[in-house]
Amino acid sequence: MSSDSDPLLRAVADEDPACPDGRVLVALGRLIRRHSTLRRHSTDVSDDVLARLSDADNLESELIDACYDRRDGHADPALLRLGELMRGIQPRPVDLKDRVLARIRASSRLSAFASDSQAVFERTRRWRIWSAVIAGHCAALLAFAIFEIGFGSPTAARPTGTDVATTELPGTAIPGAKLATGDHDKTGGVPAASLPTHLPATWPDLRSLGSDLFLLRRFPELRQESLRLYGMSESAEPIATGLAWLVSQQNAATGCFGAPSGNTERDFATQSLAILALLGEGFGDQDRLSAARRGLDWLCEQLVAGRGANLHDIGLVGTGMVCLALVEGGLILNDAALQQQAEERLADLDRGIPLQAGAAGLGGFLLLALETAQQGGLHVPGRLLQQSRSNIGRSLPAQDDDPGRLGVAAFTRFILGHRDNASTLHQVERLDELLPTTDHAGRTDPLGWFFATLAMREAGGKHWEHWSTALQRCLLPLLIHEEGRTTSHVDARRIRYGESGGDIFATSVTLLDLQVPYRYLPMAAAP
Repeated sequence: MSSDSDPLLRAVADEDPACPDGRVLVALGRLIRRHSTLRRHSTDVSDDVLARLSDADNLESELIDACYDRRDGHADPALLRLGELMRGIQPRPVDLKDRVLARIRASSRLSAFASDSQAVFERTRRWRIWSAVIAGHCAALLAFAIFEIGFGSPTAARPTGTDVATTELPGTAIPGAKLATGDHDKTGGVPAASLPTHLPATWPDLRSLGSDLFLLRRFPELRQESLRLYGMSESAEPIATGLAWLVSQQNAATGCFGAPSGNTERDFATQSLAILALLGEGFGDQDRLSAARRGLDWLCEQLVAGRGANLHDIGLVGTGMVCLALVEGGLILNDAALQQQAEERLADLDRGIPLQAGAAGLGGFLLLALETAQQGGLHVPGRLLQQSRSNIGRSLPAQDDDPGRLGVAAFTRFILGHRDNASTLHQVERLDELLPTTDHAGRTDPLGWFFATLAMREAGGKHWEHWSTALQRCLLPLLIHEEGRTTSHVDARRIRYGESGGDIFATSVTLLDLQVPYRYLPMAAAP
C-alpha cells in the first residue's frame, strides 16, 4: 500500500505531530539513507550462509555476527555508523491516555461519513480497526471517569478510625458523599470541593477540553452513583418504573406516545418530553433507546411531511422542546440525519421569533437546545444564540417570585461561568426561599421546577440539599405503582398544566426533574 492511500503512512511521511513518533521515524529514515553507501558490485554471500547453516547444531552467535563482517575481518563502515546511530537514539515514553479519552468522549460529535461508495468502503475497512481500539479502552474509560469525577467509595478502602480530612461531592454538601482530600473551604470552614482537573468551567469549554456533556447518563453505574452522591437514591426505582410505563404507552408502529390529541402544540410538547426522559436514561436498556429512536422518527416525520412543520405555529415553548429533543437525540445517538434536522429547525428560528423566558421559564427549553447544540459541534445561528442568552437567560426583579424564571437565569449564569456574580448568588438565595411544595389544590409543578433544579444542582451545598429534599417529598408520591406491574405513572390531575398534557406529559416532566443529578456534566466550581 502506498503512502498516498494509507493515512498512517501519509502522516509519517508528512511528519504529522499528531502521529506518535512520526518525526522520529522520518528522521531515522533520513539518517540511514544519508550514512549508507551503495556497493558498486553485488556480493553473493549465499555460499557462506548455506555453509554455516549446514552445521546449525554447532552454530554460535559469534558466527552469525561474522556473516555480516567482511572476509578481511573488518566490519562494514556503513553498518558501524548505523549501529552508532541506533545506540544514540533514546526511546521517548509516549502517554496517550489523555488523547484517547478526549477522542472517545468527543466521538459522539464526529461528522457522518460520506455516502459515496468509496467512502463507504474506506469506512468499513477502518471501522474494524477503530472498533477494536475503542472496545479495548471502554472499560478503562469507565474506571477513569468514575475516578476523575470523584464517584468512588474511599471510605470502604480506608481502615476504620483513620483520621483524614474529607470533602463533599463537587459543589455539594451531601452527607455520605465525601472524598478524601486535604483542602478546606477558605470562605466558611466547610470542606472544599475536590474537583477533577478536567471538569470545564463553562459549557463553551466542553469542546476544547474534549469533555462529554452527557457522560453521567451514558453508564448505569454513573447514574446510580450520581443519585447516591446527590442524595436522591430513593428516586432510582421510581425513575425506572416510570420510564417502563412510558415505553409501554408508545405505539410501536408509529412511534407516537399515546394517541395524538389533534392539538399540534400539545402533541409536539408531550412527545418531546417523553423522548427527553428516555434519552436521560436510555443507555444500558435497549428498549428505552429503541423507544426514543421511534419517538424521534415520529417527530421528524411530522416535521418533514408538513404536519406542524412550521415551528412558529406551535409557540416558543413547544419549539424549544422539539429542538432540544432533536439536538440531544442527534448527539447522544450520533445520528447525522437527526443532527441535520436539529440544525435546520434552529436555522428556521433565526428568521424571527420573539424570545422570552415567559412564565415558569419555559422558554428556557429553546436556550437549552441552543447551548447544547453549540457545545456538541452543531451549527447554531450566532445571532439567535446571543439573543436567547440576553432575552431568555436574564432575570427581572419583578420575577423574583417565579422559581422557573429564576432557575433559567441562574442556570445560564452557571454554564457561562458567572457562578460568583452577585446576581447569581442572589438568585440562588431566592430559590432557597421558593422550595418545591404543593399548591392550595394539592398540585405540584415539576415543569416549573425543572430549570430551578438544574440551577440548584450547580449551586450545590446547603441550597441543593434543601431543594432536592423538598423536590423528592413532592414528586416521589406522585408516581403511582400499578399493582402486579413493574411500571408507574403520574396522574395528570396532580400537576400543573397536566389537564392539557395528560398522564404521559405529567410522567415525563416528573422524571426529568428526578434525572437532574446526572442529566449534564457538572461545571467546575470556582477555586
